[in-house]
Amino acid sequence: MNNPSFETQHLEEYALRLVLDNLKEVSYDVSKFDKPRSHHARHSHFESSTIEYSHPLICSTSACNFTQESTSTLIAAVALMKANRTTAAWSALRSLFSQQGYNGFLPKYVFSQPVTNFTELGYFCENTEIPTSRLFKESLPPHYKPCPPLVDGASGDSSITCLDFYSEYTYANELQFKGSGRLAALPLHSTAILEIFYLSNQTSSDVEILGDFFNRLYKLHYYWMEHVMKRCSSGQIEMCYNIINPWESMTSLESPQWNDILQQVKELIGESGWTPKSGLIPENVRKSNRFPEDPKVFDAVLYLIECHSNVTALHSTGDVIGDYELQLISYCPFAMLDLSHLSILSRSTHDLQQIAKILRASHSNPPTKDKSKLINAWIEKSDGLMHRYLWDETHKRYSSRNIHFVTNGTASIESKPALFRSQESRFVKSLASTNLMAGWSNIPDTSHFMESIISPILAHDGSYNFNCNSPYPLTSWACDDTNDNSGTNQTILIDPLINYYVSLGLIHNGEQGVGGFIQQETLKLMCSDHDNDAVCTNLSFANSFAYPLYSNNWTQCDLRSTTSAALLYDLLTPDKSHRYIPTPPMKNSWVIVLVVAEIVVAFSVGLSCLLLSLNLMKKLAEEEHADRLAREQNQRSLVDDEEVVNMLEREGGQYEPLHNFQQEGDIGSHLPNTMLWNILQYMNPFKVNEGSNDET
Repeated sequence: MNNPSFETQHLEEYALRLVLDNLKEVSYDVSKFDKPRSHHARHSHFESSTIEYSHPLICSTSACNFTQESTSTLIAAVALMKANRTTAAWSALRSLFSQQGYNGFLPKYVFSQPVTNFTELGYFCENTEIPTSRLFKESLPPHYKPCPPLVDGASGDSSITCLDFYSEYTYANELQFKGSGRLAALPLHSTAILEIFYLSNQTSSDVEILGDFFNRLYKLHYYWMEHVMKRCSSGQIEMCYNIINPWESMTSLESPQWNDILQQVKELIGESGWTPKSGLIPENVRKSNRFPEDPKVFDAVLYLIECHSNVTALHSTGDVIGDYELQLISYCPFAMLDLSHLSILSRSTHDLQQIAKILRASHSNPPTKDKSKLINAWIEKSDGLMHRYLWDETHKRYSSRNIHFVTNGTASIESKPALFRSQESRFVKSLASTNLMAGWSNIPDTSHFMESIISPILAHDGSYNFNCNSPYPLTSWACDDTNDNSGTNQTILIDPLINYYVSLGLIHNGEQGVGGFIQQETLKLMCSDHDNDAVCTNLSFANSFAYPLYSNNWTQCDLRSTTSAALLYDLLTPDKSHRYIPTPPMKNSWVIVLVVAEIVVAFSVGLSCLLLSLNLMKKLAEEEHADRLAREQNQRSLVDDEEVVNMLEREGGQYEPLHNFQQEGDIGSHLPNTMLWNILQYMNPFKVNEGSNDET
């Protein structure tokens, strides 16, 4: 998207608009499908006739309207949550995880378009190098697929992949969603979901969704650590790997490193007579800056995909997952311990541990001790591989390691024993900027951090820097002493996604200054204005930038990338505090019970107070009646006393104080006791008559 001028404070609005434009929200009619079988259900929640999915598309092109990529989806979901689009953010993850396999495997691509006739569908989206579902054959072992059929007596919780976090059946199989075969997604999911939770309102519903995602994320990490990378800690370090196709790495295909790494595969293509498919890509796409200079690199990637599909067909049972992974690299000679992949997995494992702590604090389905113990072991394993096995002491930097294979049979994929066996693992002679992704995770050794991360970023000369011939950081590969750009004649590329992750890694390791500088320069790059901080003269959401910037070898998809728009929005929008304050340790059902109990107690107290009040009112009425009778009796007594006094006065008696009676005995001895008491009451100086304020 090219516009004449934008004020920088409004850039996030344009970025969010593109993310929303590329968000495909679909309501699928599932009423025609049979209800799920009972062993799938955790809750009876299958009455809805429709199911809602949100698919963040890779870019703005109608040719790829049904293609969803994992990393792009995760970054888009973070941006949506920052924009308070909570439902859309969770729904985007919902569609992505609909293709999670029973064993935790997640594919790189999700295709939500049913295909009935593959011959009418090309291998790539029109005018892009983005693959379609036709490129990936259907064959995958059952446990790599979502919601596999369970045989009688089988154990395991199939509901984890049959139901989503709303406890609704995914209908992924019925809707004919497809994945990208064994081509796996980068394991960014724990990091992204933890970030999304921190950005949410952290309601009880958000905590519940996080708890459900924890089970899925745990299975994802179990797949990587215990299946793919199980030999990394079993004394078979030469067989330690995490990717089996270059598309699983963050290092793009135009990087010069793939020319050497894929040499063995390129030779195998020539020997086997396999028909290359790069010619199926339109010429304008092959001429774009994102396409590798050597088409054989692209052919090698496609060969590996087809090779994996053929091996899967041989290994159709899928009963032993480890053997399946081993057979893939035995027939298809490519595997490497990729630095960018491992750094992402290491950081995600730490974040998985943090999710577990949040669930324990919230008392919402906390993980078991065994799971927590295994997560701690995974952290030690991934950190150890990163900082010991991938540290190249000779060159003082982190580097990937590539497995070198030797022939062990004939050049036919159907032959047995396997064609290749691993001989050794070697450091990759790579100067790719993805090597800086080592800083995405924690680096305990300060000298390693300075030598391998900070120095190459800040240096402008020497054998290992990322500032050659470009005013913007970070070039996709470094310069060296003998030549610019490692001997390639390609245009220098700058990937905003690499800048984004490297800058966040620097900030995570305490280098806020350098990390903030890269973020600011990335913003200027996307505005194509290096000198003006106030005005964005030429906003572009390209998936990568070439220098010189006037290079025009881009497709429409290249220039309207969801990933670039989402990361720009994320950089421009302030983060929330990464804190979680747990609510009282109580589930929703117990909250309802407590509220009902409080209502009962309050009603009982109110009823008791009412009865007590009525009883007091009754007693007061009785006492008032008794007082009235006493006053009437007292009044009659006063009248009688007055008559006695009058009688004394008529008989000539003299009124005297009481002590005179006592002293002289003139009257007291002659008066009855009752009369004497009445006289005393009459003479009481504190007596107050009824209806008068005067003392008698």
